[in-house]
Amino acid sequence: MKLIHKVKLNSYEPYPKTINLPKESRILHVDYQEKISTSDVSMWYEFDEVNKNELEPRVFYMRPTGQLFREGSKYIGSCVLMKGELVVHIYEEILEE
Repeated sequence: MKLIHKVKLNSYEPYPKTINLPKESRILHVDYQEKISTSDVSMWYEFDEVNKNELEPRVFYMRPTGQLFREGSKYIGSCVLMKGELVVHIYEEILEE
């Protein structure tokens, strides 16, 4: 069976940010949730329930429009925040094994 969970990414926190997700988690969607906060982005991910206790570090970062981002990073999605005054783009840094 698969599960869907979410984590919050705060646009005011320093990035990159390491988040421990269950092994082989797949990012589904990122979006702003109006009722939660004007600066938080929610990120939903799915994973196999057999992996729920086997965590692996994943590195994410946000960049506003017009800012540099690391080459080779995987684009996750974009969110409009603060009533359209800020658009952030979420990337995952691909860690070499």
